[in-house]
Amino acid sequence: AANLAAIHKGHQQVIQVGTSRRTSINRLIRLLEQMHGSQISILHGAQRSGDIRHSMLDNRKAAEQLGWKPIYDMDYGLRETFNFTS
Repeated sequence: AANLAAIHKGHQQVIQVGTSRRTSINRLIRLLEQMHGSQISILHGAQRSGDIRHSMLDNRKAAEQLGWKPIYDMDYGLRETFNFTS
């Protein structure tokens, strides 16, 4: 819906589309393991200079410019994507 709204209202701007909630890579891995039914091999490396420790998308501009807001949480959206591609 955000991509379609951007066709008419985006004016070639960079607009973040997300839930505006912080999600860790470890949480994503746990969700994918649950969906797939098997364990994912994880290799943790040392933190590198410039790594972002905590990050999340801010969707306020999408709400203001596009009239868009998320209707799915991360769990549901990831599950829908996984089921579509499986």
